[in-house]
Amino acid sequence: MIMDICKNLDKTKNTPEIELCATYFKKAGHHTFAKQAYLRLGDIKALMKLHVDCQKWDEAQMLAS
Repeated sequence: MIMDICKNLDKTKNTPEIELCATYFKKAGHHTFAKQAYLRLGDIKALMKLHVDCQKWDEAQMLAS
């Protein structure tokens, strides 16, 4: 349900809220949802940190390439 709300937020007006969703998803262990939120924001640095923190090495390597 939170992901549905996050998808409908305007990224130019609701950046802090989308970041909050991403943080929630990361803490809850929902890597895919957090990834989608960071991609929506275009926050590559936060996305890389997510991959490393979650030990998603293949995704981190692909992002680094």
